[in-house]
Amino acid sequence: MTSKMLRTTVGAAVLSVALAAPAFAAGLAAHVNSGTVAEGDAFQLTLTANGQVSAAPDLAPLRKDFDILGTSQSSSTQIINGQTSQSVSWIVSLSPKSKGALEIPSIRA
Repeated sequence: MTSKMLRTTVGAAVLSVALAAPAFAAGLAAHVNSGTVAEGDAFQLTLTANGQVSAAPDLAPLRKDFDILGTSQSSSTQIINGQTSQSVSWIVSLSPKSKGALEIPSIRA
């Protein structure tokens, strides 16, 4: 599974995250928690996979432009009218390393 690229812009005072809707690719959804983050602050990138997932996402591509401050994981199972659905989410706290236009790269899980 791969997430599509998301764009971020780091200005002198704020980080603007340009994201109109969650990005979906092969069952992996990606979204950020805020459209604006002050310089030096962090934001959260949430990656969600539906169904069974055998491995955590590879966060190495993020290290080029972002400091990874921490990660957490949650899972959910729902049974509605006998239909079972599962999802796994990874929440990644990120801080940009520089100002300017930055792109959150494709991430594989």
